[in-house]
Amino acid sequence: MKWVDKLIHLDRRYIYLIVLLSVVLPLMNPMGLPIKVTPSVEASFKAYEDLPKGALVLMSIDYGPSTAVELEPMALAACDQVMNHGQKVAFMALYPEGQALTNRLISRIKELHKDKEEGVDYVNLGYKAGNEAVPLKMGLDFRSQFPTDTRGKPLSEIPMLRDVTQLKQFALVATYSAGFPGALEHIRITASEYGMPLVVGTTAVQTPQYFPYFDSGQVVGIIGGLRGAAEYEKLAGFKGTATGGMEAQSIAHFTVAGLIILANILTLLQFLNKKGRG
Repeated sequence: MKWVDKLIHLDRRYIYLIVLLSVVLPLMNPMGLPIKVTPSVEASFKAYEDLPKGALVLMSIDYGPSTAVELEPMALAACDQVMNHGQKVAFMALYPEGQALTNRLISRIKELHKDKEEGVDYVNLGYKAGNEAVPLKMGLDFRSQFPTDTRGKPLSEIPMLRDVTQLKQFALVATYSAGFPGALEHIRITASEYGMPLVVGTTAVQTPQYFPYFDSGQVVGIIGGLRGAAEYEKLAGFKGTATGGMEAQSIAHFTVAGLIILANILTLLQFLNKKGRG
C-alpha cells in the first residue's frame, strides 16, 4: 500500500502546519464549543450581578505580564459587567506590576464604554507596598494607604470616592492574583479579618489551593485560569480572548491525539502489509 508509506514518510513540516492551524483558526474565529460553567465561577458572577446600581467595587490587580493571558480576560469581563450595570470600580495593586496592568484594563474600558468617566465610574489608585499590612490599614483608614489616585488627585476630589474612608464602604472586593502578594493576603485580612465579600481570580495551577476557602465560605467565588475566564465570559456575554484560547487548546489537543492515533494505525497497516507479503 503505497499511500500508507507516503503518509508515514510525510514531511514533518505538514504536521507542524496542521497543528499550527488547529491553534490559530479557533483564536481568529471561535466556533462556540460548549462550555460547562462550574459552581465557583457562577458564584463569582452572581456576586457582581447582585450588586445594586452605584455600588463600589474594589479590584486588586495582583498579576504581571507573564500571567496576564489567564487573568486579564477574567478581570476585563468583570469590568465590563460592572460598567454595564452602573457600578463603580476602584483599582489597586499589592503586586508591583499591577499598576501597569491596571492601565491596560482602563484602556480597554475606555474603548468599550466611551460614556464612562475616570474618577466618576472608575479610578486607578495604584500599587501599594506592604503585603498584608495594606488591607489591614485600609480597614482602619482607607486614605492612609491611598490618599490619591495615580494622577495625584486626592480622594476628596474624586467623585466616586469622595466619602470613602474605610474598606467596609465597598460592596465587593475582588483580587486577580498570580501569587504573592495577592489572594492570600486578601483572604487573611480583607475577607477573614474584616468580613468583606471576596472574589478570587487566579491561575489554573494555583486554583486548587483556594477551594477550601470557597468551601468554607471565606471567599464568595473563585475563577480559575483560562478555563474559568472562558466560563465567566459565557455568563457575562462578553466576547473576550479566553473563549478562543480555550477552544484553541481543546482543538490542538484533539488534533495532536488524532495524529498520534493515525500514526499508530498507519504503522499497524504497514506491519500487516509486510507480514502478508512475507
